[in-house]
Amino acid sequence: MESKDECELKVSDPIEVRSTDKATIEEIGRLRFAVWSADNLLDESLFPDHSWVDDMDFGEAARHWIVRDLVSRDLVGAARLTRHESLEDGYRDVKLWRDCGLTLAVPLVDFGRQAVLGAYRRRGIA
Repeated sequence: MESKDECELKVSDPIEVRSTDKATIEEIGRLRFAVWSADNLLDESLFPDHSWVDDMDFGEAARHWIVRDLVSRDLVGAARLTRHESLEDGYRDVKLWRDCGLTLAVPLVDFGRQAVLGAYRRRGIA
């Protein structure tokens, strides 16, 4: 596949996606896998369907944003914000922070699961 000239890349403004939009959330999961796999940040054997989606993605506490290539309409970036009303909600990032000894207060907001395709980085998408 040919690499795109960075000057040719045109992207949408961030688009908010509802957690009930299953098709787009699944598209986000495939983008996460593609980005994190390319960056050697995950064990691909743990994701046989080549997607990283978790229960939090579909919950009421999650908000998602995506960025699309304006020409191809391909998803090129995504991020998720989650709100936690309890430090005991089982969310792994909250547990990691607690285990590190961080003092946390609720409600707690986590901005994460951010992924941007390599060719689109350093363009202000993140």
